[in-house]
Amino acid sequence: MNIWRSLRAGGWLEELPPELRQSALSLYGLRLVHSVRRAVLDRGVQVEARVATRDRGDVLVFLEARGYDLAHLDNRCSCPVGRNCRHVFAGLLAGVQPGYLPREDLPQPDPDANLYSVLPLVEEEASKDGVDEVFVRKSPQPAGEPHPVVRLFCEYPFTGYMGWYSGVPYGEAIRMAALEFTYEQAPGLVFPFGSGPPGGDTWSRDTEEERACLNRLAGLGLKRAGAVMNHALKSHLRDALLFHPIDPWPWTDLLLEGLPGLVRDGWEVRTEATFDLEVLHPDHFYEDIAETGRTDWFAADIGVETGGKRLPLLPLLVRYLERAPSELGLARLEMMGEKPVLIPLEDGRSAVPVPAARLHRILTSLTELFTKKPKVLTDGKLSLHRLHAAAFLSGPEDALLVRRTTDSMRSLVRQLREGGGAETAQEQPPAGFRAELRPYQLDGFRWLRFLARHGLGGVLADDMGLGKTVQTLAHLLAEKETGSAEGRPSLIVCPTSVLHNWRDEAAKFAPGLRAHVHHGSARALSGIAGTDLLITSYPLLVRDIETLEKIEFHAVVLDEAQYIKNPRTRAASCAGRLVSRLRLCLTGTPMENHLGELWSIMHFLMPGYLGGWDDFTRLFRTPIEKQNDSDRRATLAKRIAPVFLRRTKQAVLQDLPPRIDLTHRVTLPPAQADLYESVRAAMDKRVREEIDKRGVERSQIVVLDALLKLRQVCCHPALLKLEAARAVSVSAKLDRFMELVPELIEEGRRILVFSQFVGMLEIISAALTKAAVPHLILTGQTENRSALVARFQSGAVPVFLISLKAGGTGLNLTAADTVIHYDPWWNPAVEAQATDRAHRFGQRNTVFVHKLICEGTIEEKILALQEKKAALIAGLLSGEGGAQNFSASDLDDLLAPLM
Repeated sequence: MNIWRSLRAGGWLEELPPELRQSALSLYGLRLVHSVRRAVLDRGVQVEARVATRDRGDVLVFLEARGYDLAHLDNRCSCPVGRNCRHVFAGLLAGVQPGYLPREDLPQPDPDANLYSVLPLVEEEASKDGVDEVFVRKSPQPAGEPHPVVRLFCEYPFTGYMGWYSGVPYGEAIRMAALEFTYEQAPGLVFPFGSGPPGGDTWSRDTEEERACLNRLAGLGLKRAGAVMNHALKSHLRDALLFHPIDPWPWTDLLLEGLPGLVRDGWEVRTEATFDLEVLHPDHFYEDIAETGRTDWFAADIGVETGGKRLPLLPLLVRYLERAPSELGLARLEMMGEKPVLIPLEDGRSAVPVPAARLHRILTSLTELFTKKPKVLTDGKLSLHRLHAAAFLSGPEDALLVRRTTDSMRSLVRQLREGGGAETAQEQPPAGFRAELRPYQLDGFRWLRFLARHGLGGVLADDMGLGKTVQTLAHLLAEKETGSAEGRPSLIVCPTSVLHNWRDEAAKFAPGLRAHVHHGSARALSGIAGTDLLITSYPLLVRDIETLEKIEFHAVVLDEAQYIKNPRTRAASCAGRLVSRLRLCLTGTPMENHLGELWSIMHFLMPGYLGGWDDFTRLFRTPIEKQNDSDRRATLAKRIAPVFLRRTKQAVLQDLPPRIDLTHRVTLPPAQADLYESVRAAMDKRVREEIDKRGVERSQIVVLDALLKLRQVCCHPALLKLEAARAVSVSAKLDRFMELVPELIEEGRRILVFSQFVGMLEIISAALTKAAVPHLILTGQTENRSALVARFQSGAVPVFLISLKAGGTGLNLTAADTVIHYDPWWNPAVEAQATDRAHRFGQRNTVFVHKLICEGTIEEKILALQEKKAALIAGLLSGEGGAQNFSASDLDDLLAPLM
C-alpha cells in the first residue's frame, strides 16, 4: 500500500492518546497550520510546516515518515515540548492532504469532531485540484527533464554545533541554499537533490543532469554541508543542502550575479519568508552637502534612491559597523575595487549593494563612523567640518555624484583638487611689505592667503629659522590692505621672551601695521581701537582673559603654539575662549612627545575636527603610538594635510650653510662612577617598590626624580643635593668642556652653550671666569635679554651660556657658528630648536654642533630614545617610518648599571 495513502487513511491517529489526538485535530481543523512543504524520498515522505499559536507565534515543525505507524515517524518541533507534540501531528495531517489550504473563508469544523468529519472536506477540495492523481498513477512513466530550483531560506540549528563550526552565535539563523528539482511527471512535488523517486512509481530521475546542476551551483561559492554540520541540522537537510555561513561576501556575489545568471538559463529561484536578504538595486547614489547654520560645519546626506524612494545610507553604515566592524576593514574594501558590498536596510531583510570603492571613500573620509556611538548623526545626516566635507567630495570630477552643495564648498573642493591655493597662486606680498620673500616663504604666504579666503585655520610648522614670523606679517598686512580685516585688530600670543621681537619685526617689515605690545604692570586695552596688531604673552593671556575674550579679533596667532600642547592647561583653555574670524598656529615643533599635543593645537584651530579627546585617542593615538598602525597614521596625516604646512631645512638646504654634528664621549673617573652607581642602585630599588605599589602610570614622579638625579651626577656632582655628592668634586664632563672651549675660541669660533640646569650654567660660568674666558649668561631670571643678544651678535664676547628653557626659542644668534649641548634632553625637537638659534637664515658659516655624553650612563640611553621620538614625529608628518612610545623596557634600560 502506498505510504501516502496509508498516512491519509489516518490509522496512526488511533495510536495517539485521546487528548493529544483532539488537540492536533483542532489545530488542523481551525486551519492554523500553514507554509506546508512536502517532499518525496526513496521510501517515505518529509513534511515541513509552521503552526500558529496564541502565545509563541509560529512554531516550526519537521517530520519524516518512513512507515505506516508512529514507530517510523521522526519529528521535531521548535516548541518547548520538542517532539511528538500536537503541532507535529497537526502538521502531519496537513502534510498528507495534498489539497490542504489554510483559508479563513472555509467552514470551521467542530473541535470535538473526529478525523473522519474533517477529512471529507479536504478530500473534496483535493479532488477539485486533481492532486490526488499523483498517488494513484501506477503505469510506468518515462524519465523526464529535471527543472532545477534553488530554495533560499534561513535555518536555526537545533544544537550549538553550528556556532562552533561556522562562527554563528547560538540561536541565530544561518543563510542557506538548497538545490531541489521538479518533474513534469510529478506535478506539485519537489525532490531534494540526492533523494530517490516516490515509492511505488517506476519512473526514474535524471541523476546525471541533477549532478551537473549541483556542480554548477557549487561553482558559485556555496559549500556542501559536512559531517560536523550534520550534527547541527535536521536530517531532511543533510544530503541535499548547500550552504555558506553568515559572512555576507559570498552572498553578495550569489544574489547579484550568480542567481540572475541561473534564472536566465531557465532555473527557478524560490525565496522563503525566512530568508533575510533581498537585494534592492539603486537607481543612483546621492551625496548632498548643505550648510547647517554653524560656522565651518555642514550636513552630509548620503544615500541611494531606489524605486523613487530615498534611503539614507549613513545610519545604515553606522549600524552595520556596530554589528560587524571587522567585515568592513578599509584594506579589504580597497582591494575589492568596484565589487559591491551589501548594506542591510532597517527592515532587516533588504540590502543595497554599494561599490566597495565608494564605501572605502566614505569610511576613509568619515573616520568618526567607526565610533561605537556616533553623536553627530541627526535625522540620518552627519555633521561635518568643512574640511571633512571637502575631503569627501574631492574625488575625480566624473566620479562625483553630489547633486547639491554650496558655492563656497564647490570652490574649496576645486582648490583642494588642484593642490590648494590655485586662487592665490599668483598673489604677491602687499605693496607696503618691506622684505623680499624667499620662494618657499612666498609659497607659505600664498598658503595663508588660501586659508583665509576659505575661513580656515592652519598650522605653519616650518623648521626654526625659516621665517614663520615674516610670512605671517606679510599675510596680516595683506588682510588689512585688502579690507578683509574690516578694521578689526589681530592678536599675537607669544612667549614673553619674543614680545619685543614681534614688535620690532612688524615695524621693520610691515610698518603699515600699527602694533602695540600688551605687557607690563601698566598695561591697558583702552586704546586698542586704532591698533592693527596686539601683541601679548601666554602668561598675560591667562591673566587678562576676562578682558581679551570680549574683543572680536580678526585673527588670533599663537606663536610657539606648543605652549598649548597640554589641553588641560589654563593657557590652552584661555586660547580657546578667544573670539576671532581666523586662527593660526606657528610652531617648529607641533608634536614633541605624543600625538595628544597635536590634537590640542588642532582643537584650538578647529574644535571637533579631530573628534573628542577620547575618540582621538582610540582612533589614532593608540593605534599609531602603541600598535604602529601605518594605515591610521596615513589617515591622520591626510586629515591634517590641508591645514598643515611644514618645510624642513633639508627642503631648502641650498639656502643654508652645512651643519656638522659631533659627539664627545667621556668616561667617568672612579669617584664620579662610584657615586653614579650608588645613586642608581638606591633609586632603582625605590622605583621598583613604588611601581609594585602604584603601577608604572602612577609612579611618574618617583621615576622622573630618579632619572633627574642620574643626569645631575653626569653633569656635575655638585648639582646633586645629597651628602654623598659633597665628597666628589671632580666632573669628567666639565673637564672635557674646559678643554674644548679654549681650543674653539683659539680657532675663532663663537659659541652657544645650552643646558637644562641653571645651576650647571652657574658652575660653567665660574669655571670660565676662573679661566678668564669672557662670556654672557641668559636664564629665565634675565631681564634685559635683547641687550645681551645685541652684545653677543656684535662680537663683544665669544661664549653665550643659555638655559634651554629660557633661550631655546625666539632668539636670532647667527653670530655663533658653534653650539654645545652640555647635557642631552629626551626630545630631539627641543635640542633642534636650540641649535636653530645659530643654524638659520642669515648664517654664513658652517655650524658645528657638539654633544657631551658620559659613556655607559643614562645619557647614552637618552640618545637612543631621541631616535624613537624622532621616528614618531617624522612618521606622522611625512606619512613614513615607525612610531614607538616609551615603555617599561625603556625604564629597565635607563636604570641599568654602568657598562
